[in-house]
Amino acid sequence: MKVVLPATTWLHALTVAHPECRLEVLDRLLLHERRMLTEVRLHGPGLPAIVGMLRNHPTVEQVELLDQAEGTGRIRVTHRVPEFLSIFRRLRILRTFPFWVANGTATWVVAGPRAKVRQLLDGLTAVMPEVHVEELRPWVPEAPTDRLTRRERELFRRARDEGYFDVPRRISLTALAGRLGLAKSTVSRALALAERKLLEETGAAGEAGRPDPPADETVRRPA
Repeated sequence: MKVVLPATTWLHALTVAHPECRLEVLDRLLLHERRMLTEVRLHGPGLPAIVGMLRNHPTVEQVELLDQAEGTGRIRVTHRVPEFLSIFRRLRILRTFPFWVANGTATWVVAGPRAKVRQLLDGLTAVMPEVHVEELRPWVPEAPTDRLTRRERELFRRARDEGYFDVPRRISLTALAGRLGLAKSTVSRALALAERKLLEETGAAGEAGRPDPPADETVRRPA
């Protein structure tokens, strides 16, 4: 689903003020009922100005720059908990990470029982400027990736989220390698090895047979 975030949130304010920047929300941790820690990766120019703006936002308590490279940087933000997140906690609906925010709009993939997903949509529609459901389908668990190393899983996930596996591709191998700060040959070899492992694993799982998917629903961003 695509959701226009409330204008009071720092994610909305930052990405509207800097439309050239895309935010990849990597993870979130609830520190207190009213405080949260969010780790994001910024994609775009002007990182110092963006960090400065965040530090002055009324909902932000602290900003920590973890690392940076050309055109990208990873930061950790301590901030007040947005009110709409109480809907997720009340319904016990999960959002998958990472998710993207651009120009004030977040793209979420959420999963949960059919009735609760619909309650979530009703609740968000009541408090959000705009909520658009792109796809609603039965939830099928992803195949395990135990054979992949941690680095391979991270690289494969980044390639998937950047659109490298889309048809047509949204990003070239050269551009993907640039965003990752790695050599093109390194990314090519790592992805080829990860794909081979996943194909072998999927084939083994198919031969063993798989159970029917649960009757949950998920809202996914289109492939």
